[in-house]
Amino acid sequence: MANRIHTRVRLGDFFSEGARQLWLSMACQQLNQIDVAKMLAKLRGRALHRGVVNRLLYGERRPGLELALDLQEVFGIVATSWVEEPRGEFTAPAAARLLAEMNATVGPADEDEEVA
Repeated sequence: MANRIHTRVRLGDFFSEGARQLWLSMACQQLNQIDVAKMLAKLRGRALHRGVVNRLLYGERRPGLELALDLQEVFGIVATSWVEEPRGEFTAPAAARLLAEMNATVGPADEDEEVA
């Protein structure tokens, strides 16, 4: 199955260091949200909808203690990081794509062009 293209550009009020680390883990391991949900479901022994993963990634919600501990076991994300402010910069994938497209369209100013 092809990876879906992310379309959300805004992060929620609960975007945290844990969410940032989950994005980074997914990128390093070339995982999508469905992969993450499946990995966690296997550990938990019950289904986990990818919508839960989506809401965690975009900071719409924080995981409960059980899910935070499962994320720690699977991805090495310390459970308390879900209540910490992000330690590094992060731009949602769709926002980064839009910025890149805008920069490619506008491009740098022509050096020979006179600026008023």
